[in-house]
Amino acid sequence: MDITEVVRDEAIERGIKIYEGAKATSIKTTLDGMKLLELELDNKTMHICSEKLAMAVGRKSNLDSLDLEKLGIELNERKNGIKVNEYMQTNQENIYAIGDVTNIIQLAHIASHQGMVAADHIAGGMHKIDYSAVPSAIFTMPEIGTVGLCEKQARAEELDVIVSKFPFIANGKAIAMGESKGFVKLIADRKTRIILGGSVVGPHATDLMAIISNFVAMKIKIDEAKTVIYAHPTTSEAIHEAILMLEGKGIHFA
Repeated sequence: MDITEVVRDEAIERGIKIYEGAKATSIKTTLDGMKLLELELDNKTMHICSEKLAMAVGRKSNLDSLDLEKLGIELNERKNGIKVNEYMQTNQENIYAIGDVTNIIQLAHIASHQGMVAADHIAGGMHKIDYSAVPSAIFTMPEIGTVGLCEKQARAEELDVIVSKFPFIANGKAIAMGESKGFVKLIADRKTRIILGGSVVGPHATDLMAIISNFVAMKIKIDEAKTVIYAHPTTSEAIHEAILMLEGKGIHFA
């Protein structure tokens, strides 16, 4: 079972209807203020009426009001963001850009860190961002967190990797909370034993990603990561178990 299946199954259990492969074609407001959504699914047209409608179709850099041409600031190759160097500096060396306008990775924690990099460089520092170790957090029920390479990416790059998956059904804290669905998955290089990435779906997933993010950013090896002691009972123990499973030495799940 992968991440999407865990979240989908949980949503269905909660009474949420999911229309996979559907395309929204129009949105209208009825006389009584309801939202009428028209969908195309399997070459058929269907309608859904609801009180609220959330649009989650991504982000777009707001560049039109910045007068970038007057400032002589260059855009990136795709013309959808401001071009910056590794210190967030534009082609005008006294002007820096951070956040969504750069269209590098449009996440709040990236914008915040880019601001720190820019300020550091202005003050004479040389700090850079490692975009290969950026955690992603999705606040579904259960939560989802990812960082670094996933198994599919690693296979596509023809890397010889070890993969482990520890289920929360074998974690004491998750069981006590009544939130035992999901898992922790880790990817490591078989030869170097460096942890390349990981994903978590389940309780506290978005918080647990900080641990795996440190592994990826610091290029921690299995041998180093497995020596860390995790408090009991906590959901973080699932990460320790996943690390041990990379060597086939899981304690509560084999």
